[in-house]
Amino acid sequence: MSGFLLDTNVPSELMLSSPDPGVQRWVLKQDNESLFLSVVSIGELLKGISILPQETASSFGDLARSRAGVALGAMDPLTYGAVAIGLLAAAVVASYVPALQASAVDPVEALRAE
Repeated sequence: MSGFLLDTNVPSELMLSSPDPGVQRWVLKQDNESLFLSVVSIGELLKGISILPQETASSFGDLARSRAGVALGAMDPLTYGAVAIGLLAAAVVASYVPALQASAVDPVEALRAE
């Protein structure tokens, strides 16, 4: 599968009242199934919505959910929990895989190779 991992600024731009026409054109040219957001970007967007004034956050959140097809509130504890678990899992994998590879190296052989 190939596609684009969008930075937080792309969906933020699209939610403005007057988004940049270049960003709009680029996104509209892409297949919806080729555009992705990371859990970090989703968390950033939800955090940003949560610090807006209540009336703005409600309309902004409704707009975001309708465009994303997601039924989550800006302050949904499950969202924050899922983001935290996702980041923790990424950290564990990012540290475990290199450690596993390093443990497979024989130190004597490695020193002889130098």
